[in-house]
Amino acid sequence: MSTKILNIITSKKEYYVLLGYIMLGCLAFANRYAGDAYLDIMLTITNNKIFLIIFLYPSFVFLWYLVINYMNNDYSYLLRMNNRRDYLFKIIKQLILATTLFFLQYIVIQMIFINITKHTPFLISNNFGYDTNDFILLLVCLGRTFLNLLILGLFSFLLLMEDYNKEFSSSIIFLVLIITFFSDRFYATKYSLINIFNLGFQVYGYDLCNNIYYLISSSIFFFLTLSLILMFTINKKYQKIDLGIDV
Repeated sequence: MSTKILNIITSKKEYYVLLGYIMLGCLAFANRYAGDAYLDIMLTITNNKIFLIIFLYPSFVFLWYLVINYMNNDYSYLLRMNNRRDYLFKIIKQLILATTLFFLQYIVIQMIFINITKHTPFLISNNFGYDTNDFILLLVCLGRTFLNLLILGLFSFLLLMEDYNKEFSSSIIFLVLIITFFSDRFYATKYSLINIFNLGFQVYGYDLCNNIYYLISSSIFFFLTLSLILMFTINKKYQKIDLGIDV
């Protein structure tokens, strides 16, 4: 069932539009950093706030909208659910599967466009000043981007789960993205707990510290804290929503 729904979503023309939009962003930013080292280009694009806020995150927001909209309107699927909690679990599972697939496709697309762009060979370097090499830093940055996408996916689900306020909810999501774009300017170097919840630091601000262990631990703490809060809120809110059928 999981694969069937994912296949339906990925066969829609809107999904190919999203892939095309990601391709456009990767092409533009790969060319912007043409001539740099392969690893440097990939790290820079992965953490470029303009690329993330304009291309990557909006693409995933629309992807989640497609998944949520399809599942909320598939009454034959709803009828097969045992209860609301079962349906809630299934739709979150679909969001995670769709996010994982699209994220892997994004990484492949990014690598393809870097390969066809002028660059120096792939070398394990330490150009970003961390206490580890840049390849490890890249893997950590990709991992934290994926975790942050899951958090934004849960937040989007929380807002988009009701049909009557889709426009307002979308506005809230993009307002959060705008706040994220500017929030690195308010990075408080003396207050580590505040730093952890600074959206700019979590989404693209890898250059605001140079300790790989702090980067990893802060990302995990941020993810666990917000995901638990969002899951609790979603579960409470979902019990009050009329799905049109008794599940």
